[in-house]
Amino acid sequence: MVPAMNVTHTQDACAQFLERAGWGGAKLRPLAGDASTRSYMRAEHNRRHAVLMIAPPKAESAPCPPEASDAERRALGYNAMARLAGPN
Repeated sequence: MVPAMNVTHTQDACAQFLERAGWGGAKLRPLAGDASTRSYMRAEHNRRHAVLMIAPPKAESAPCPPEASDAERRALGYNAMARLAGPN
């Protein structure tokens, strides 16, 4: 498991990113998350709207190749997909 990023560091990084992108001072509101390590914010600035995705570096593993066999999936640690891909 990857440790969570420091909240202050994340806020600072987001503010710097938004400033460089011309969205400095944008109003941010949290959006519902998904089952990943990412989080999302709705940004509003000068009557423009956007979604900011915050993805901690190296927090997720690479996806399993779709053509992998059930044995290959197990060897790579993809247990749920291994169960769905073949008999147990």
